[in-house]
Amino acid sequence: MSSPDIRFAWLHRTDDAIADAEEAWALVGAAPSATHFAAVVPKIALALTDAGHPGRALTVLETALEGVTERLGLRPTHTMLVTMGWAALGTGDGHRAPHWFELALQDPVRHIRSLATAENLCGAAAAMSLIGAPGAAEAVVGSTELARRHRLTLSPWQQAQLPLSLDPSPSWNREPLPETSAALTERLVRLVAHADAASHEDR
Repeated sequence: MSSPDIRFAWLHRTDDAIADAEEAWALVGAAPSATHFAAVVPKIALALTDAGHPGRALTVLETALEGVTERLGLRPTHTMLVTMGWAALGTGDGHRAPHWFELALQDPVRHIRSLATAENLCGAAAAMSLIGAPGAAEAVVGSTELARRHRLTLSPWQQAQLPLSLDPSPSWNREPLPETSAALTERLVRLVAHADAASHEDR
């Protein structure tokens, strides 16, 4: 079973992708190794989320995270956190989704993985729009532009979570997007951090 088989559920093979994902989880789920935790489990979860089973994906991720944390003392990887964000977003959980994306943005690895960070920010923007967070429209516009600059390809399901019809605030419209991707990234990171902090205050 190759990685594409359990990742691209959106390539007109949804039923096969679900079956492959569940088979992969049956093989590694009982006691995932560090390699499985970092590389295989996120692919399983993304395939399930893309195929319309985000709740199952979140269960897989949380089970793997709990098991590996207890047995191996590992922290969730950047990829794991982003994947948990997408899965939570798919379930409509407007509180946990922004939290997972924000945690991923705190990972130092994002500074050297621009493509992964662009996906992270797209997910965070979608989560912000789900809960109507301040700056959501700006985050959607900015993250979509960042994805374009990095030639990031989101799955159709992921793309559908970004409501491009949102109207950014007048202040955002008056300010051109930063010319460098690094500056745009930092601007978006600040928006996401502010939204996550505001969501914690509202609870």
